[in-house]
Amino acid sequence: MDAYVIGRLSADLYPLQLETPLEEVRTFERFVGGFAGNVATGLARLGVDVAIVSAVGDDGHGRFILRFLVDEGVDTRWLGTQTTLRTALAVC
Repeated sequence: MDAYVIGRLSADLYPLQLETPLEEVRTFERFVGGFAGNVATGLARLGVDVAIVSAVGDDGHGRFILRFLVDEGVDTRWLGTQTTLRTALAVC
């Protein structure tokens, strides 16, 4: 491993309607967020052999994050799944 990234992961929800008041937004797109998710993804895209040390909830958002990171080439063997907690969400 060339790098280990330790930190927070979240599912970020971005509105698809630009320049629209939040109360009028109807649809959002989900992305992997949090420092650890962004840095690990960036390093993997640069060809760095990278692993992530973090945790997600045992829910759909957590499974989305895990699948995304695996598809990006991030080693997820140290990505824990918390059965009693939910994955963090951020509305951006």
